[in-house]
Amino acid sequence: WSQPNLDTYDRLEKTGLQLNGSWLELLVEFTRWLVKLSDGRFPVAVSLMRGPADLLAAMRGVQTSIYDLFDYTDQVDRALKALTDAWIEVAFAQLAHIPKFADGYSFSCMNLWGRKPGAWFQDDAIAFWSPELYRRYVYDCEARLSSCIEATGIHLHSPALFTVDELMRMPDLDIIEVNLDDVGQRIPEMIPRFRQILKNKRLYVWGAFTTEDLMLMKENLPTSGLALQLMAETPEEVQALISKVEAIWGK
Repeated sequence: WSQPNLDTYDRLEKTGLQLNGSWLELLVEFTRWLVKLSDGRFPVAVSLMRGPADLLAAMRGVQTSIYDLFDYTDQVDRALKALTDAWIEVAFAQLAHIPKFADGYSFSCMNLWGRKPGAWFQDDAIAFWSPELYRRYVYDCEARLSSCIEATGIHLHSPALFTVDELMRMPDLDIIEVNLDDVGQRIPEMIPRFRQILKNKRLYVWGAFTTEDLMLMKENLPTSGLALQLMAETPEEVQALISKVEAIWGK
């Protein structure tokens, strides 16, 4: 858990956002080590690097970063653009050393595979923002991330589902992943957003689903473009969920 390390934007304005070369070298070295360890036995992917809003929250602290949206508007704009540049640079530094797996590529911790190389981004800090602030500060940054690599996906929690309206305007964004959390919106409340996403994107829903959840998704969502990540406390419970999904959707 990182501690805030940017006490004032003046320091950032004077020096610019400098990537720590030693840390980046270590990340690349670790990526190469994983590729060697894998030896084709498992896929290696770009690490989960969050997104510009999350990085700003890490640098300034979550609460302070929210105040900054009103107190330091120009500085926040420049910082978010610089963080987006850094994200892209670090992603490609890793991709340069990641080979194909089964004639395709894996996507971070999302347990997905595709023909094209790609990466995921997420801005959980947006849960504290309004739609207006998202459009003002982060939309353009995430739009750049959505098109910087051949395949891209974004991770969302239910408090940030309002961003779907804007995400649907990003033609190069391939997948929207949504978590079903222990708190927040439940599947019945999220169905309208899921339908919106599936009009021209792929949807990946991650959670510990009840039978009622699965039936609602089966009855209200198209099958094409929909993927589920099943969660439970034990392998046996996951297998039971898999059996329910097979029974509901058919093998």
